[in-house]
Amino acid sequence: MPVAASGTWHSSLTPISRTSSPPTPRRRRSRRAHPTKQQRVLPQKNTSTLVFARCVLESALANAAVAFSQPIVLEEIVTPLLHTIGEQCRMGWLRSSQEHAASAVIRAFLSQLLAGTQAASNAPVILVGSPKGQNHELGALMAAVAAASEGWKVIYLGPNLPADEIAYAANQTGARVVALSIVYPADDVRLPDELRRLRAQMPRDSVIIVGGNGSRGYTHALEEVRAIRSKNLDEFRLSLQKFRLSS
Repeated sequence: MPVAASGTWHSSLTPISRTSSPPTPRRRRSRRAHPTKQQRVLPQKNTSTLVFARCVLESALANAAVAFSQPIVLEEIVTPLLHTIGEQCRMGWLRSSQEHAASAVIRAFLSQLLAGTQAASNAPVILVGSPKGQNHELGALMAAVAAASEGWKVIYLGPNLPADEIAYAANQTGARVVALSIVYPADDVRLPDELRRLRAQMPRDSVIIVGGNGSRGYTHALEEVRAIRSKNLDEFRLSLQKFRLSS
C-alpha cells in the first residue's frame, strides 16, 4: 500500500508517528515467465554462436522431434527460430554466412521429417514448392511436412519453379492441391503472370493454396486466380482437412 505524501499511511488506517518505524511491506513473489518450447529445446546462447554450432542445432532439433508433436515442432520451435534468424539478419546482427549455415541445418531437418512420412496408396496428392523467382524454400518444406502429417501424398518440387512446370506436374500426378510458398520478394512484377499461367493450365478442380509472408504483396493476383491464402500452418492444415472431407 503506498505511503501518503505527508509521511503517514492512508487515512483509512491508524496514523503512525514519524518516530515509529513503518511495518515492512510484504514482498511479492516474483512471477517467472514459463519458458517457451523453443527456449526449452534450443540452447540459451547467443544466436550468432548457435547458428555456427551445427552439431548443437542438429541435436536440439532432433530432440524436439522426439519430445513434441510435429505441429508443435513446426509452429513453436522451427517457425520462431526462423523469425529470429531473419530479423537478426535484417538488423545486421547476423551475417549471410551465419544465416546460410543455420538454414542448411534446418533444411536437412525438415527434409528428414518429410522423408520419414508414409502416405496411404489412395491418399490425395498435393504438390508443394515455390514459384519462379522465389528462392526461399524453408516455408515450402514446412508446408510439405505439415501436409504429409495430414495424410496427403506430398510431391515436393522445391523452389524457383516456372508455372509451366508446376502445371505439368499437377496434370501428370492428378494433384488435388498445389501449395506455393511466397516469401521474398513481395513485389515481383512477373509473379502475377506466373500465377495466371499456372491457373490456366491446371486441372479445373485443382486448388491453389498460397502461404508465406511475401504472399501479402500479391493479394489481387491471388484473388484473380482464386487462390486460397493461408496465414499460417494452422490455416493450411484446416484447408487440407476440408478438402479431404469434400473429396
